[in-house]
Amino acid sequence: MNKIDNKTGKRIGYARISDRSQEIRSQIDQLEAYGVDEIIQETISSVSWEKKLYKEIDRMEEGTTLIVIRPDRIARNTAMLLTVAEKLEKKGIHLVVLSLGVDTRTPVGKLVLTILGAVSEWEKEELAIKQKNGIKAAAKRGVKFGPKPGFEKEGLEMAIEMYKSGNYTVAHITKVTGVPRATLYRRLKEIGVSK
Repeated sequence: MNKIDNKTGKRIGYARISDRSQEIRSQIDQLEAYGVDEIIQETISSVSWEKKLYKEIDRMEEGTTLIVIRPDRIARNTAMLLTVAEKLEKKGIHLVVLSLGVDTRTPVGKLVLTILGAVSEWEKEELAIKQKNGIKAAAKRGVKFGPKPGFEKEGLEMAIEMYKSGNYTVAHITKVTGVPRATLYRRLKEIGVSK
């Protein structure tokens, strides 16, 4: 691991695990071997962790270097990694990701982040194309899109039977079965039951 002498700022290691069943010691060992001044250790799930991470970043001073072992310690995906890197850059904080060889104190580290940004954009565009093609293919096979009805097939059958009995108002039928009035009338028309 290449260390860069950073006399002007603090080197803070960040180690995180999602739950207590995981082991944090290996992260700490690697951060200590790198030569950090302080280690933030967290056992926190990804649900609340992003907010906590940003609070930690907010308390860091300009010139600080944040060091992590892997990108998934501070980001769920490449897009989030770039967001974190941008937030750090705005505060004048450097980022080192040991497993990627990213060190924003160097031109090469900044280049790697730029490449990651390009890859992230490409992945998003590819995913959008795949989704569009998948939707077209499914539509050709007759798959219907849009929200699913808020009622079961049995509910519609029950609504029809209730209507046919003549004992219930349409307002009561729709309330009990959850079948919308328009759907009920459309189905009645399809099966030849007059209103």
